Amino acid sequence: MSATILPPQQPEDLPPGKHVERDALTGDYAAYFDGELLGYRPSRPEAETLADQHVYDLFRRGGAVMAGDLAVSAE
Repeated sequence: MSATILPPQQPEDLPPGKHVERDALTGDYAAYFDGELLGYRPSRPEAETLADQHVYDLFRRGGAVMAGDLAVSAE
């Protein structure tokens, strides 16, 4: 039996702000912010925390953070 490997989503395919998506091949969760892959975590809460930390770091550095950036979208 062979596994079908799907191409990773392109940044333009993802909604703006935070996004968490399960990788069907590995079962891990990918965290994105504005289309940028932040990393993978073994659970959804851990991936959401990674995205939250990224937004917090942007805020601390004086980056523009919009209210929509605070909500996590999912697949």
